[in-house]
Amino acid sequence: MGLDVEANGLAALSGTFLLLTTGSVVLRFVARYKQKGRVWMDDYTMALAWVGFVGLAALSFFGISRGFLGYAMPRDRALVQAVALTQARALISFDVLTAMTFGMTKLSAVFFYRRIFCFGPRRDVFDYVTVVFVLLVSAWTVTFIVVPLNLCGPLKSIEWDIHHAAQCDHYAYFKGISVSDFVLDVAVLVLPLPKIWSLNMTTVRKIAVSCVFLIALVGLGASTARLVIMMQLIRKGRAGNAKDTYQGNTQIVYYAILEAAFNIVAINGPSLWYLVAGVPPERVLHSIRSIISLGSGHRPDSSKSSVERTTCDAAPGHKLDDTDSSPSSPVKNGVETYAMADLSAVTSAKGGQGVIVVDRRQQGSSIKTDSGPG
Repeated sequence: MGLDVEANGLAALSGTFLLLTTGSVVLRFVARYKQKGRVWMDDYTMALAWVGFVGLAALSFFGISRGFLGYAMPRDRALVQAVALTQARALISFDVLTAMTFGMTKLSAVFFYRRIFCFGPRRDVFDYVTVVFVLLVSAWTVTFIVVPLNLCGPLKSIEWDIHHAAQCDHYAYFKGISVSDFVLDVAVLVLPLPKIWSLNMTTVRKIAVSCVFLIALVGLGASTARLVIMMQLIRKGRAGNAKDTYQGNTQIVYYAILEAAFNIVAINGPSLWYLVAGVPPERVLHSIRSIISLGSGHRPDSSKSSVERTTCDAAPGHKLDDTDSSPSSPVKNGVETYAMADLSAVTSAKGGQGVIVVDRRQQGSSIKTDSGPG
């Protein structure tokens, strides 16, 4: 027997990742506070994902304490029936919280993409694609929150489900949520890559920026492991799992907690940079935004127009700020924005016209453009 079917293994997993996820979420908001950054939708959805994860961990500890998670199923049928109703309620609640946690984590990632790439007054294809993803993930979340409550038919009580379990197609639900969750994870992970690789940057820089987003590969690995386990349980079917349903349920809980935890920690990873390296997440945000603004143009006059797109909404004499980083809002207040090395390649196409000046005289800095003689 492995750790994924033992009480000690499940308890250790839940306890360890409860601390790690809590720490990563706290650091995320500490970074926002210290940098006076705006709390936006990616932060709110991450907070909801953490609440869902706390519920998952609590239910795992509850199942262990009641003996239907992490232990072999008793041979005495009376003991099994004594906790059957409690077990059903706990597992249905677990399914609902799983869908909520997975969905909120995916939404947090998509909103994070919008925070970085969808700013300023102009809309592009990526802007509309991310809106579609927000709607798609929201629909997925609502669907798999509602389905566990109606597996045996609408308006059926849990007590009815216990006595008529053979009429409920739990395995179709397991297959549906596992496969669709994996597909969505892959889609969300690769979503920003075409945008990054379409920019006018060096290959090395494209790889570097891509790696920032591919940190979530650890979450995809956990999603893959969960998919494999779920497919094994589905392949066994009701008859194969009937010998010890406790073991199968423990595996379902174990790998759901594993995937949720890895995803939460991975998405909150950039918040750790502030304490480890003293690099605020907003500075990283604006470094990437500088690349996008300065490297997205492919025309000879792109250096000028790209900076104008970034600064067109700022009133004269005002500095740019990262604290308002919503997709539709211009940046205000002072931050240090870095002009990446690729700028030289862009400006050289205009014969030296279009100079970026970084003013460091105040706490933040402003971007100025000097188009040179016309």
